[in-house]
Amino acid sequence: MFCKRLLAVVPLLCFSWLVAQNIEPIQLGEVTVGSARVEEFAVGAFIDKPDTLLVETLKTASISDLLTVSSGASIKSYGIGGLASVSMRGGAAAQTAVLWNGINIQSPMNGGVNFSGMPVAFFPDIQVQPGGSGTLYGSGAMSGVVHLSGQNLFKKNNGLEIDFGYGSYNDCHELVSVKQGNEKVAYAFRILGRMADNDFLFENTTKLKAPIERQTNAGMMEVGVTQETQIRFSERTLLTTGLWLHHYDKDMQTQMTNSLPNRQNQTDDNVLGSLNFRYYGTGYTVNVKQGLIHNRIDYTDPVTSSASAKSHSFSWVSEAENRIQLGGQFLLNVGVNYTHDYGYSNSGFGGVSRNRLALFTFLQMKLWNQRLNTVVSGREEMSNGNWHPLVFSFGNDMKIVSGLTLKSSVSRTYRIPSLNDLYWPADAYSKGNPDLVPESGWSGEGGVLFRNQKGRGITELSAVLFFTYVENCIVWLQESGIWEPFNKKTGRSHGVEVKASHSGSLGSVKLGADVSYYYTYSRLRTNDVYDGQQMVYVPRHKGNALLTGSCGLVTGGLVLNFTGERYYDYKNVLKPYVIGDAYINLKLPFQVIDSSLKLRVNNIWNTAYQVMAFYAMPRRNISVTVNVKI
Repeated sequence: MFCKRLLAVVPLLCFSWLVAQNIEPIQLGEVTVGSARVEEFAVGAFIDKPDTLLVETLKTASISDLLTVSSGASIKSYGIGGLASVSMRGGAAAQTAVLWNGINIQSPMNGGVNFSGMPVAFFPDIQVQPGGSGTLYGSGAMSGVVHLSGQNLFKKNNGLEIDFGYGSYNDCHELVSVKQGNEKVAYAFRILGRMADNDFLFENTTKLKAPIERQTNAGMMEVGVTQETQIRFSERTLLTTGLWLHHYDKDMQTQMTNSLPNRQNQTDDNVLGSLNFRYYGTGYTVNVKQGLIHNRIDYTDPVTSSASAKSHSFSWVSEAENRIQLGGQFLLNVGVNYTHDYGYSNSGFGGVSRNRLALFTFLQMKLWNQRLNTVVSGREEMSNGNWHPLVFSFGNDMKIVSGLTLKSSVSRTYRIPSLNDLYWPADAYSKGNPDLVPESGWSGEGGVLFRNQKGRGITELSAVLFFTYVENCIVWLQESGIWEPFNKKTGRSHGVEVKASHSGSLGSVKLGADVSYYYTYSRLRTNDVYDGQQMVYVPRHKGNALLTGSCGLVTGGLVLNFTGERYYDYKNVLKPYVIGDAYINLKLPFQVIDSSLKLRVNNIWNTAYQVMAFYAMPRRNISVTVNVKI
């Protein structure tokens, strides 16, 4: 009922509002919406940006779905549409920072982010930065960073765009996007509604003779709204605001080992706001940033009322920085960050708060006739009056010849324990550990990037070696049937990432290929059964491939994802698998309205696989979407 009402009402409201507006394309200078640190100070890092056609195809899906097929990140997902976390280069989920408009939105409660409740369409600019970035983004940026930000609204045409579709397992979705503005003020909003039963058939390999069963209690429903505004008060000032409201209602999928269907349910309600004010002076830029993040989680279990829980968290982030140009070769950035975290859980600990203060500085040096780009940075952070060790980083980009760049970086990293790590109350299943100390370690990488453009063909190759070393690594492990976090002695990871892409044309046909391979050797050094074992749910081998083609009104692609075997405890592994998804977009030949029809077939080989142990995943399924632009 919700989906039908949304499909019927929202387009009419938006269309009636839009036709009264003055629709003019606006083309102004570049505007940085998120954090400029990615472009200016992430020197030596290899930044991944998902293919634009893939983003367009998956824009009503979740970011976890997108990162699964477009990056080396490891996805830990509790079934289709279930709670999903992301980790990189053998690190834990809490060691991967997530930034929205330059603000870290990791939960102070568990240090994580539910990527399944984050629609791709809400974040026009998505970038993945593997490796440690503690000096740039603070606690938690140990193994990687996911950057989510808005777009330059002044360069985007005014208009209305609607996507509505239907797929297997009663999956219906609609997305409405509107942008309006002129050379002084521009604003945009997006509304997403989606619901699905997810009652797919699967082969239950945990039971005798592997019977075919239908998945139960796996439905989901989400409603989300984002709004962006950009205001130029003068040629030297820019105000950018963002608002994100999201409701995610998910039934907790029944595991394959359960004899009776689950009844558990979890809802996530998120309210996020950001404000970014920039003043462009002569030789300097002042940037003041504010962020508010509120998250509420309600977990219910009708069978066991004692297992029900409610929690909420609140973070206020305030940051100011000054970027100073020192001649033509040096750029200095100095800043301060204050973060107030608050968490509450009715399952044991009441309101707990934490105040953090950080001072940071970066110095960028462009030497050797601009062929060598070097950045040195440092950060000092204090939480609740306790100073943490100084962290620093050093990165280089060196242009050897035209198109060939050597990249390297090394950084000191850290992560303070989350509120759940410290204060989770003891019960029959888990307990926190107030004696935990912060994680600290090192991260480094080095490699080569080659880019060549000849005619209409572009070729890009990259290869990187990386390592991470973490002391006092915080890991939740099950001992005597109780899950508890421990400071394990060390965590070590090293590996290789190799990528190749090419795009070109054969007459009127445009072709593209993007292939990547990731090798991650990740170990814990402990004094228990996990000593020397590969980190749980971290595949040693992972690979992705994207093949695309377009001709006239038709665009198509094939997405391949290979995931190697993964340990789910100290001795048992999940089998490797290869998943193939195919899509085709047909632009409809209407002259007045720009429209297209999209067909996506997921798991085309009907592969049976598990992302997490005993959580079934759907076999072959389809989705059809109609896109209309005005």
